[in-house]
Amino acid sequence: MVNILESIYYNVRLQGLENHENTSIICSNLCIPSHLPFRVYHDLHIRSLTNLNIYKNDSLSMTLKVEFHGDYIDWLIMKKSDIACAGFGVFSLQLFRPNEFVTVYFGIKRDETYQFQDYV
Repeated sequence: MVNILESIYYNVRLQGLENHENTSIICSNLCIPSHLPFRVYHDLHIRSLTNLNIYKNDSLSMTLKVEFHGDYIDWLIMKKSDIACAGFGVFSLQLFRPNEFVTVYFGIKRDETYQFQDYV
């Protein structure tokens, strides 16, 4: 059994939209009209802006949302962990079965070291 996001992923692959130039139609830009019955996007919240670098605001949260045939589902959330000194983490807003499809990355894969803030 496939979940909604996995179904969207397979639909995108069938339509050949999986490259990074085409994904804005389904994966972020809500201003562009779409003929597709789904959208995948995130919203960003900062309750109290304390720094211009969004990742240095403890109240930052980003929610991955899935729209499918007019239904909106909160999927994942990135927020500061409740564990002391743990930083930000990604947490599920859905119950997932073992080995179930959670998300996919449509961006460009690079063979270089990734750095986030002071972490490599």
